[in-house]
Parts: sequence; structure tokens; C-alpha cells
Amino acid sequence: MNPRAPGKQMTDEMQNGSVAQAVPPGPDLDTWPNAAVSLAPDRATKISFPVNPRELLKAFHLYDSMTGLDSLIQKIDFFGIQRHHLYYSILGRLPETGQVAVSDPALSIAEEFGSMLQSPEFQENIVRIFLTAFPELRRFIFIHVPKCAGSHLIDTLGKRYSHIGQNTSSRNWIPKSHLFDTLKNISLSIQNNTHSIFVFGHVCLDWYLERELIRPEDSAFTIVRNPVDIVISNTNYIIRRLLENPEAQDPDVKEWTGLLGLGRIKADAPHELRGLALEILMNPAVTHGSLLCHMLGNGDARSAIDSLIRCDLEITEIGRYNLWLEEKWGIPPGPKRNVSPSIINRENLENEYFDYILDITREDRKLYALIMSSLNASAELSIRGSVLHRRSYRGGGGVVVETHGFSEPNAMSAEFGQFAQARQRLQRERDGALAERDSIAQQRDAALAERDDLARELQNRQQERDAAVAECDALRVRCDRLDQERAALAATSAALARERDAVAAERDRFTEDRAALAAELWRASADREAALTERDAVAAERERFAEDRAALAAELLRLSGECETAAQQRDAARAELARRRRRRLAARLRRLVRRRSL
Repeated sequence: MNPRAPGKQMTDEMQNGSVAQAVPPGPDLDTWPNAAVSLAPDRATKISFPVNPRELLKAFHLYDSMTGLDSLIQKIDFFGIQRHHLYYSILGRLPETGQVAVSDPALSIAEEFGSMLQSPEFQENIVRIFLTAFPELRRFIFIHVPKCAGSHLIDTLGKRYSHIGQNTSSRNWIPKSHLFDTLKNISLSIQNNTHSIFVFGHVCLDWYLERELIRPEDSAFTIVRNPVDIVISNTNYIIRRLLENPEAQDPDVKEWTGLLGLGRIKADAPHELRGLALEILMNPAVTHGSLLCHMLGNGDARSAIDSLIRCDLEITEIGRYNLWLEEKWGIPPGPKRNVSPSIINRENLENEYFDYILDITREDRKLYALIMSSLNASAELSIRGSVLHRRSYRGGGGVVVETHGFSEPNAMSAEFGQFAQARQRLQRERDGALAERDSIAQQRDAALAERDDLARELQNRQQERDAAVAECDALRVRCDRLDQERAALAATSAALARERDAVAAERDRFTEDRAALAAELWRASADREAALTERDAVAAERERFAEDRAALAAELLRLSGECETAAQQRDAARAELARRRRRRLAARLRRLVRRRSL
């Protein structure tokens, strides 16, 4: 993974709310149905323009994914709205310059509204915009260190609480349609009196601290793991992603293949996969050895500890994760998520690669050693960042970690095991108190939310009363214009009805033609079957004729032989007859000669 903290998009004045009064706040969403002026028919079907991010995000319950942004834009009244209203409503700030504040004559206000909702700035800052728009929601902020059981935690808590992920702000990962669907779901959950929001993602802790998004009443937490195991697991994860996405269409895979210069990977070549894993491991542009310090600080142990102490972040480690999940959230352990094949592991790594991992994780191992020693000393499932202050000392200009005599931990200490059973017994006794505390907190949050809604409603109704008189004349003009448009629409509807009837008649003719063609096809099929039958009979007759011709030829051949034999016999008979005649003649001549001689 290559986590990056998003750049700072807004000025300090915009973040601390100093421009909050530049545009008067609009009516609360609950009062919008009553904000319509009875003299204007369209007000009954449209809501007032959302003049700040809070009202805009509430209005997203009107969004329909089938028709897109038009489903929201068509329900908003843009009368009297200028471009600086759009900026503050969508981006929570005023335009950069006076020239930017001037509306584009080529676009209507509604079109600019839709274009600004699809702007990169709105998506990149959506998490900050949402959290600052709803300060009454308690925030569960999860600093997700890669390969530290985060996927399982997100899946389980995401089913329990309204949630927004930091990947929502990434244009490469989340299309605009998915962004708007997410905002709609959150808007609906807010209307259902939700009191908390779960925020997660591979975003650095300093990103929240710089924007002052973690408050004392919020719950911010993280899960850590042995840095050596993080590097190995992350390397295997990259291999898995490369195999899952051979075409490199996903942004992370596309980046890795570009850094590694890869083509298609063969999944059935284990030696090739191992060689690639080692190449990934040794490539500093792909493998980051200080993920813990990067996600929790500025890349070193000192800054990470300082940030953890600043916001008193709750920290647990992967060996205690299942027990912590059950104790803190009441969620039983489940199967692991996002597991990668073990291409490389501690057992099959050569010493040179293992030494390299130890070298690049030097700062992470300092931080991990301090966290584990604090966890083991407390015998708790998690610790707060303030606990780290007692196990470190300040020197020079930052927090210096005490790591003397502490070896890299891989499991819970024996001391923790002794206290685990006692803690489980105490947990049963604490359940009732915790449930009562949560109930009181929910009632308090509901009362505070109701008070804020009533105050906003009172302010909105006062503003509506002052603006209603001024709007009446303009609304009457709009009514006349709408009547004209309605008449034009009625004419258009009549034309469409006639066209519909023509289409229906054409469809009936087409149906009749199709039936006639089907009958013709049936007759043609019958004729074809008859022709095939006749062709088969002719073929059979031809075969019988051929057999008869062959028999006649054999008979003719036999007769020819007999004729030749008869001819030979005839010639032999004639010859014999001639010999006999000659003998008779000779005998007669001899007799005649004897007679003459006598």
C-alpha cells in the first residue's frame, strides 16, 4: 500500500469557520416542506436552496441514482441564487476572486450547481466537509494502518454505524455516482436520528490533526502490528493484487506495475512469484518500511508518539484485537478478511532480506516496542496515547523513546495473561453500567440535537417571514410564466399522444405482418419438407435404377460370353461338316474312279 495524506485544499480562515456568516443560513431540512409560499404552485414541490454544506448534505436524500443529479437539481429552487451561494453551499467557502464569483453566462445556475458538485475539489474534501457540517455527531475515527486487521474491523463496524470512507474522496477509486449514493445513504441515516459516524481509511493521523477533526469527545483508535510482519504481509498483498488484476486496471495495481515494469504474471510459477516478491520487497518505491510511523506521524517514532499523545489515541495490537473487539464493541471474533497467500514469510526469508527488513523498519520497531511495553505493563487490551508519555522522556525538541533492554515482542506477555481472566469477570459487572451510560449519552445527544434544530427552525422562520413579502411579486411573475409553459407542455403532450397512437397503429400493422410472415414461413417449411421427401424418393429410385443397370450389365456380359461360345461351337460344327463333306466327296470320287477303272 502507498498511503498518502491528502494535500491541504482550504485556507485556515475557511477551516475555522470565519466566513460562516458570508451567506445567511438557510432553512433546516425539516422545515423545508413548510417553507413553500402558497401563491406559487411550484414551491409545494421544491425545497429552498441549501445555502451551506449541512443543508446540502441533508438534501441528498432526494438524490435518485437512476436519474442522476437531475433528480436533486429539479427539486431545488434556484430563484435569486448567485455563484457565491453555490461556492459556500457546496465547498463551504467563498470564491477565490471577484472574477470567479461572476456567473458564467453560458450556464444556468442549476447547471453550475451540478458542475460544481462533480468538481474534483468537492470530492477530495468531502470527508472534511461532512464532518465540519455535522459537529453534533460523535466521530469514531479509525486510523487504518495497512495489513493490521483493518478490513475486518471496517466490515463489522460499517454494518453497525453510518460510515464514510476516505477512499470516497479519491477520484481514481470512487466514481461520482458512487459518491452521490454514499451521500444519500448518510443523509437518510441522519434523518433517522443517528448520533455517530464511523470514519475510516488509509489516511495519516496528522491529516485529521491538521484539520482539527479529532475532538476530545470523539473516539479515535488504531491497530498496530509487528513492523516486520507488516512488511512481509504487505508484500504478499501486492502479489495477490497483481494476480487478481492482471490487466492493471485498478489504480494501485497500475502504479505498482509502472514502478516495477511488469507485464502479465503467471500464477502457476511459484519460483517466479517468489522472485517477484523479493523484487517488491527490495524496491523502496513500492515497499515502505515505516508504515506505522508514516500513518501515525511524519515517518519517525518521535513524531508518531507526539501525535498519539496529542489526541490521546486509543491503541491496541493485533494479538489483542479479538478480545478488544468483543470488550469495546461487543462483537465476537470472526474469520479473517483480506488474507493474502504466503509467498514469503519469516521462515523462508534469507538472512540478507530479513536484515534489510529490520533496517527499513528501524523507526517502526522503536514505536512498536514502546507500544507493546506499555500494553504489557498495563495488562489492558488497549492503551491511550497519554500512557506513552509516562514511558518516554523529552529531550532536545521531541519525544525520545526508551527502548533499552526491550526485545521485539511477538505475543502477549505472561503478565497480561494473568489479568485476562480477571478482566473478563469484571466485564460482566460493567455491562449494566456501560449500557446505562450509553443510554444517557444518547438521550443527551438527542436533546442537544433537538435544541439545535429548534434554534435553527426559529431563525429560519424569521428569515422566511422577512423574505416572503419580497418574493410574492416575483413568484406571481413566475406563475404566469409557468402557466405559459404549462400550456406549451399541454400542446406537446397532445402531440405526443397523437404520435403514441400512430406508433400503436404501426405496431398493430407490424403485428399483422409478422403473423402473415409466420404463416408464409410455415407453408414454406411444409413445402420444403415435401420437396425433401420427394428428393429422398428420387434418390431411392435412382439407387434402384443403378442396381438394375448393374444387373443388366452383368447379364449382358454373360450373354456375350455365351454368344462367343455359341459362335465358336458353330464354327467348329461348320468345319466338321465341311470335313465330313470332303471325306464323303473323296469317298465318292474314289468309288467313281474305281468304277471307271472297272
